[in-house]
Amino acid sequence: MTRKLINDMVEEKRSTRVDIPFGDGRKPSGGIFRSLSVILLGAILVFGAFFFLTSYFSSVEVFITAKRQTADLDNLVSLSKDKDEDGKIRFSLMKIEETEVSNISATGSKGVSNFSKGKVTIFNTISGKEQKLVAGTRLSTTDGKIYKIDKAVTVPAAKGVDPKLIPGQVDVSTTASLPGASYNIPAQGFSIPGFKGTSKYTKIYAKSYGDIAGGFVGSVKVVSSLDLEKVRATLSESIKQKLLRRAILQTPSDYILFDGMYSLTLKDNTIDNTYLSTSSGGSAEYRMSGTIRAVIIDKKSLKNYIILSQSVESGRYDILLKGEDKLSVTILNKDKINIENAVSLPARIAGSVEMILDLDSASISRQLAGLKKSEYQEVFKGFSSVKKVITNFSPSWAWSFPEDISKIKIIKDFEQDAVK
Repeated sequence: MTRKLINDMVEEKRSTRVDIPFGDGRKPSGGIFRSLSVILLGAILVFGAFFFLTSYFSSVEVFITAKRQTADLDNLVSLSKDKDEDGKIRFSLMKIEETEVSNISATGSKGVSNFSKGKVTIFNTISGKEQKLVAGTRLSTTDGKIYKIDKAVTVPAAKGVDPKLIPGQVDVSTTASLPGASYNIPAQGFSIPGFKGTSKYTKIYAKSYGDIAGGFVGSVKVVSSLDLEKVRATLSESIKQKLLRRAILQTPSDYILFDGMYSLTLKDNTIDNTYLSTSSGGSAEYRMSGTIRAVIIDKKSLKNYIILSQSVESGRYDILLKGEDKLSVTILNKDKINIENAVSLPARIAGSVEMILDLDSASISRQLAGLKKSEYQEVFKGFSSVKKVITNFSPSWAWSFPEDISKIKIIKDFEQDAVK
């Protein structure tokens, strides 16, 4: 009885489930909402990924046109050798030598009288007393040939005493008193006739350690003046061009060699404007040597002078010069100045040069990093030296500057000029 009652209760509870139709008879479902949510979430993810990739891989080129100021110069200035001085431009001297040789046919003849020449050493064995000798002091060989010293000399006093006496000595060139081959002699000793009859005659003497030679009287073959002038003109131009090329190549990168800022000297082995042939083959060896002394200008010193002369206040910018190598710099009265020994040179500097306020690329990149595309002009309001700015984004739809400053490339117009 009891089990039947329980069964009836269970069956009655099961029979209370009722199905209610929905609309067209289909059961309600949450699937459409889930689909919309998935689509929306996917769009957000795609958009986020696109934003991330665009930001990560984007880059930008910033083309900057800087303001320029032209400096017109026509100034007298002093050049200072190897040291910086206020109001002066520093220079250094570069010396280069070159030699060329050419064989010329010797078809003529000429009578000559050449004097033998050589070098001697004069000794002084008198302690504590130097000896002065004037130019032209005579020296005599044991057989009476007379030679004369070419310049005045002072022979130092001897040091010590016998047997450890050290004579004072001096070298000097000498020339035979008469022309001719008979005065060509080997190394030997000389006395000084002017001291004869005094104690100095045996205590002051001379010796030659090489031949005294070159003496000749007679006829020799010579090169014609016309042939000589042709070769001289050819070699002088060749040497000049070689020296200038070498000077340009050897000028340090922080110096400038301006046109005409040099002196050129040429020497050849001619006598009385005519080369004397010494070969039996009928040809003469013509030798020409050239020396260039180039005045090179220190770029930094030149830049400082130009900036000061224009009263430009650079402030936080470095000032760049463009076209300074095209200026004209000339030495005044160059023909009257010994450039090699000069420590100061009067000069004139003329021409035009552009002055550009340089920009700190790293500073600009840092200020642009992560900035919205529409806001970059505000950054450049703080740079008075900027004339115009153009940006080139990659991809073009990027709306901000990369956070990574290495992807922001600053390109200045004056740097492009240098490349060209």
